[in-house]
Amino acid sequence: VDQTINLFYYCGVFYVLYSLCSVVLRLWSRFFRPPRASLSSFSGDWALITGASLGLGKALALELAKLGLHLVLVARSEEKLQQVSEELQKLFPKIKTKIVPVDLTQESSFPSIESAIEELNISVLFNVAGGGLPHCSRYDQFTIEEERYLRDLNGTSSYRLIKLLLPRFIQKNKGAIINTSSLASGHAEFMSPYAVEKAKLNALSEVVAIEMKPFNITVQSMMIGAMWSPGLANSPLGPAFNGSGLFTPTPEAVGRAMVNNFGYGEAVIVPYFPHAVQYFFVTKLPKFVLSIISKRLKDVWDKNK
Repeated sequence: VDQTINLFYYCGVFYVLYSLCSVVLRLWSRFFRPPRASLSSFSGDWALITGASLGLGKALALELAKLGLHLVLVARSEEKLQQVSEELQKLFPKIKTKIVPVDLTQESSFPSIESAIEELNISVLFNVAGGGLPHCSRYDQFTIEEERYLRDLNGTSSYRLIKLLLPRFIQKNKGAIINTSSLASGHAEFMSPYAVEKAKLNALSEVVAIEMKPFNITVQSMMIGAMWSPGLANSPLGPAFNGSGLFTPTPEAVGRAMVNNFGYGEAVIVPYFPHAVQYFFVTKLPKFVLSIISKRLKDVWDKNK
């Protein structure tokens, strides 16, 4: 009996020490270790941003323009892209912009993008376009067409652009790829087709980050929580959040965090600190508690749809 008690005691001590070391290592890699790269080092080069017509994509365009990067702005609405381009050029007269109005769920979009950037020295890719959840439902209640749309918007479009730009980055031994993921990639009942694509994006980022390290290319997937963007405000979930706050930041706050935290931590990070705190505690919750939260969000959606 004494030996059994001692075994449990030492196992407990080991677990506590292991957990403390993990926390210390995470804090060190996130806040104290020098970044592997900085987006300011790409000043004068071009960055391609998807979803650039509003929200987080627009906010990131502003942050990159501050660092002196020229911008290729990709989204569906030509009118909105033109407005963003004009706004950026007024604020930063030395910055060049190019708009590419395409629908990233359509195969024909990628030859158009390739043609538009053929002569540009692109060194940075921000895959921001995403979302598009039509409803909160069980997996079997999503149609094949809805699932395909979510896959193309949140997954395939990012993969295609990564494949398009990686050979360029490898050739010049320089580049940065930032994929926008979601905290929903960990546990998101009633939005499984969306969550699965974000989880795949995280996994791809981890693998490609290792493969591209010899070529001086930094690859990161940045997980975002709830953000008070036009997409959330106009969705049935909007009333559940009721405006921006500490855990529902503006796109501008998240954009700054993404740019400032580039190069820190591992291949998959949560750049906005309150979201990181939220994610830490959420991952410690029992699954049944997460299921209750998911069910309540579904109820809000169903009530306001």
